[in-house]
Parts: sequence; structure tokens; C-alpha cells
Amino acid sequence: KEGVRRYGGYGLCHQWVWEEAHAQFPDAQRVVSLYLGTQSNLAAIRAGKPVETSIGFTAVEGLPSLHACGDIDPSIVGQLHAAGLSPARIHRILSRESGLAGLLGRECALTDILRGDNGAEVSALRRFFVYNIVKQIGAAVAALDGIDVLACVTDVADMPGGFTAELSDAVRTVAPDVRRLDLFYDPPRRLIQQLGKLVQCGKRGGNEKC
Repeated sequence: KEGVRRYGGYGLCHQWVWEEAHAQFPDAQRVVSLYLGTQSNLAAIRAGKPVETSIGFTAVEGLPSLHACGDIDPSIVGQLHAAGLSPARIHRILSRESGLAGLLGRECALTDILRGDNGAEVSALRRFFVYNIVKQIGAAVAALDGIDVLACVTDVADMPGGFTAELSDAVRTVAPDVRRLDLFYDPPRRLIQQLGKLVQCGKRGGNEKC
């Protein structure tokens, strides 16, 4: 009754990833869509329908992002409150002052972390991020009972390609035949495409599936 539920997120992005993956691999029915960006997350998709997502009530759950903590023990919230922090302060810490930048102790770019070649601390942070991604992919593989395609999508133009290759190699330990697809997501262009589809649907009277 309080409206608390697992809403998920990035639905349009993951829908587009499914369409691109299915277009390139028509036989693929089980796709893990991994978005790498400011709020990295993934969705497990079977036959075009999402069956699992790393995002829950908000994007704070799931993978650690640049500033949000990702999965943590919920009792930490009570511990922080008992220490005198207000709910608003706790929310800010978990959603804006934690994550990868919080662990590093300074602001950083995601591409620097994914390259992991800027000192021992950044290299360790990269390993931590890879571990968490592979753990979430493992949960997605369990939800899908296997995986046909790992589709890695980003809106960061200079994303290191070697990072997604490393992830694919890790996934192959549990899914030897997985195929990898790297995609660049352009939100404004995608929005224009979606609006165009709606306009065409309207011209047809709205009686056809769009």
C-alpha cells in the first residue's frame, strides 16, 4: 500500500537491445542486456519479455554505480540511523556519495575504471566492478536457464572494448556458447525512432500492433 515494489528501470534501452540482438541472432531467445554507464544495470530477457532485472525499487539496488552503493545489507540503514543520521542524509549517502567514486575516494570517469590502468587503486576497483557484474550475470543466467547472447550497451563513446570481451570470457565458464554483441545507445536518436513509430501507428488508425 506504500507503493514499494521492484519497478526496474531502463526499459526502453533494454527493449532496444533485445530488438538489436534478435535481429543479429534470430535464433537467440535468452538475452542478457548489460547497460554500462552512470547507473550500470542489466536485464534478463526471454523471447522479448524481461524476467529479471538488477534494478529494484530504485537504481540504488543492483550493481554499484559511480555514486550509488548497489546491493548492501539493509540493516546498514538502521545502523546509520542509530548513529544519528537522518533518513534524508542516509539516502544521499547511499545514492550520491557511495559507489565506485566513494570507494576510490574521489571523482572518476567510468572509462578510467574500465581501463583499470591508472594505478593500483583503480585496478582493484575495476576487479571489484567486474566481480559484481559477473555475479549479476550469473543470477540472470539462472533466471533464464542459460544464455544465448550477452549484449553490452553503452552511451559512452570511448568505452574500452576489451572490458566487454573480458566479461564474455567470464560468462563462458557457465555458458560456453554465449555470443557477445557490443552496442552504442544514442538516447535522442532512439526517442526520435520511437516517436516515428507512434506517428505511423496513428496514421494506421491505431488498430495494428506498433
